[in-house]
Amino acid sequence: APTLLVRFQGWFQIRLATDPDTTDEPRGVSGYTFALPGEPDLDRTLRFQLDGTHLRDGSTMVTTSTFGVKVHEVALRGQAASDHPLLGLPVNVPPGAKFHMRNYVLTNGEAGTECIDPFGLAFGDPSAPMLARNDVLYPPQPSLGLEDVPLGWLRRRGGKFQPAPGVFQQVTHFDDPVAYRAARLVALRELRAAAHEAGNEVATAGYDRRIEQFLAYGPDDRRTMALTFSEHRSFALNGDDVVADAAQLGATVDASVPWPMELTQAVWDADLLCGWATGQLSVPLLD
Repeated sequence: APTLLVRFQGWFQIRLATDPDTTDEPRGVSGYTFALPGEPDLDRTLRFQLDGTHLRDGSTMVTTSTFGVKVHEVALRGQAASDHPLLGLPVNVPPGAKFHMRNYVLTNGEAGTECIDPFGLAFGDPSAPMLARNDVLYPPQPSLGLEDVPLGWLRRRGGKFQPAPGVFQQVTHFDDPVAYRAARLVALRELRAAAHEAGNEVATAGYDRRIEQFLAYGPDDRRTMALTFSEHRSFALNGDDVVADAAQLGATVDASVPWPMELTQAVWDADLLCGWATGQLSVPLLD
């Protein structure tokens, strides 16, 4: 069957507490992620675009001008479409999309299996996308919440945790995560010195907290190891909320069948609370 294949990539942010902190810990106490002085509370919300993010400095790689997940490749009926209107458009997940694991309780204790809920993909302006579809967590009873659906349906939305050193090297241009973190430490010390010189006590305290995370933990720590791992999700979007502008897309989509989707989140930077997303959506066509 003919398809519209949409590939996307870019930096995302999710500001979340980490084990052994409770899932809803707002500031970060015992885990390895924290809300710094002057920053809003951690909220576990997955963000693919700048709106609502709180980016930290110290990186030339993740900035307000480079952040965001966008369409970078389109194929229509098996042919590369180098001038397709989808190219370059922002990709969004639903407002309030969060990682749900409850300290491994929800997903039975397997790393990387957090269920993302709510979930869907929208390409273009979120208020008027060119292409969009939601996903229903449990189609037999769509009204059921996370605590009530069968475990298998939660795991359907979960990830598969696997090594991805090649992705780290390709995205960061560093050979290894130890060197990557060493470069960040140099940048943070310079920023800290400037903040202290300017008498900015809040910023200085924030840099101190970040620097502490680099000095106290070595190459085998999860802050370092996480940079070279990924979470891969693969399931088909099944929702009834479908938007598809046939004139712009150059085809009529088939909304009667699910649309296969893949999403990989890698290069998790515990200092920036950001990572690198790649993915694709395969949309069956009627013509």
